[in-house]
Amino acid sequence: MEPFTVGVRVTNRGHGDAQGVSIASAATEIIEDAHGQPVDYTITESYVDDSAVSRSLMLTLGDLPAQASVTGRWQMETARSARLTGFDARFTHRDKQGQPLSSLVSAVQTHPLLKAVRVEAPDQDSITDFLAYKGDVLTLFTSHGEDMAVTDHSAQARFEALSSPLLSSSLASSSGSGSHLANESADALDQQDADDPNILLDSASPMAMPPAELVAAAQLAKEKAAESATAAQARLFSHQLLFPATSEPAYVRIADPFKGKKAIAQVLRSDGRLVNPQNVWLTQHFDETTMMWSHYLHLFDVQSTGEYVFDFIEQVEQPAAPRMRYIPDMIGHEGGIIDFYIDAEDVNNDPLSVTVSPMPEGAKLVEIANGKARFTWSVQIGQVGNYPVIVSASDGERYTNQRVLLAVNPSYDIDGDGMDDDWERKHFMTLARDGIGDYDDDGIPDFEEFEKGSNPTLDNGPHTPAIVAPMTDVVTDPKVALTVNNAAYAGSKAISYFFEVFTDEGMTQPFVASGPVEEGDTNTRWQPTGAWGENQHYYWRVRAYNGDVYSPWNYGAFYLNQVNEALLYRN
Repeated sequence: MEPFTVGVRVTNRGHGDAQGVSIASAATEIIEDAHGQPVDYTITESYVDDSAVSRSLMLTLGDLPAQASVTGRWQMETARSARLTGFDARFTHRDKQGQPLSSLVSAVQTHPLLKAVRVEAPDQDSITDFLAYKGDVLTLFTSHGEDMAVTDHSAQARFEALSSPLLSSSLASSSGSGSHLANESADALDQQDADDPNILLDSASPMAMPPAELVAAAQLAKEKAAESATAAQARLFSHQLLFPATSEPAYVRIADPFKGKKAIAQVLRSDGRLVNPQNVWLTQHFDETTMMWSHYLHLFDVQSTGEYVFDFIEQVEQPAAPRMRYIPDMIGHEGGIIDFYIDAEDVNNDPLSVTVSPMPEGAKLVEIANGKARFTWSVQIGQVGNYPVIVSASDGERYTNQRVLLAVNPSYDIDGDGMDDDWERKHFMTLARDGIGDYDDDGIPDFEEFEKGSNPTLDNGPHTPAIVAPMTDVVTDPKVALTVNNAAYAGSKAISYFFEVFTDEGMTQPFVASGPVEEGDTNTRWQPTGAWGENQHYYWRVRAYNGDVYSPWNYGAFYLNQVNEALLYRN
């Protein structure tokens, strides 16, 4: 599992108290580092300031006085290396009657969090703070609402092994220029000094009595050493860290000389203070280019003397299953190759065997190194289908499995979108289209155009509008109006209509024509003007237009009889 921290700091910038502030809803977006796929996460711990609360993204932050701040923090885990790419939250508070209100949030700023740390200074509280990047500037976001720039001393730092491989750092007072670290060797921890809480201080230390925290931490360090010892003496490894002293918050990152194989027992500063374990930590980073792990040691401190002694102890490794890097599902095609690398490691450095089962016909698995292998499959014609396989790494007693789906597409549709590749290349010049989109924006998806055999790059245009009136009617109204139902059209372009009226059935004698008539809500109406002839036949047609393509014409006719003439009777 890969643990990580997500933190939030809320500051009340108003002039009144905010009652019952809470994060009413929240959502995170976490993607897998190597392949960008969504990754599930587990919340292992939740905190408001440093008080543990129920494990949920929703937090009750409590009452927040004007200009005060409160922090929330979540400890999370993912099954594999991932990145948090989004965090959305809705904040609420209560009004004077206790009713919930959505909080007015003036600004939300997100920053990559390096570490949850703790500022240990007389003028600071004891609540966890956040060490994060504000743009390119490493910044300390304190729990009480202050932002402080942090100086990175990594380039000036020196990390050197002390002469004795046992616990050797003692604190000595210098004459005239303050404290410094003396590289004196101490005897191994024996039964006599195992009970001496002052083992980390020599008689020349300026501190007559170590603080309770120092005593407890020193005792804890010796207990850890005793637990890891395989003999009467607890073997420790001491290094000295040096960089320029500073009154500003300081940070150092240096290469871990033990490459993660040893744990930090304790860190002592030259003024006798034991560095809070929260402010010193180890990390590892996997380089996708070199396929190698890099290991680092980090230290954060305030009002730093610039001189520290690190005491390391051997890691007590418990038997554990191998770790395997995530392998995504793979897609190939007939006549192509599906291959991927398997990269597993054993924390106990045991020999590993790597298998893929069942192996598709023609596939090969070649071992490269311990826990590393390459799967290669030259797919043959006739092997279209889905092939679920189990990739396994085992040390003989414990194993780790991954299920990987190998999908084989046909040779005529190597991208598996259901459209023939030759057809895609002919119309799109690429296989990048997935069949879901609508290239010509005519409302017909590319895949449907493929099935119909139509051209996906040409707008198919609107359908023929249906005539409502007049069709073959006698028109008696003095105001002639031509009405059609709106043409069916699945595209998003605006539709207009064109009407033409003729005096002969062959439509060779035009009488009047419209320009573009804007489409109505459900039908479209046009009232032509002109010198209409009484008791005369008229013939008309209409079509729709989307700016690119006209629909076919639809045809109608009517007889104009606007005046009732007297009947002529002849004897």
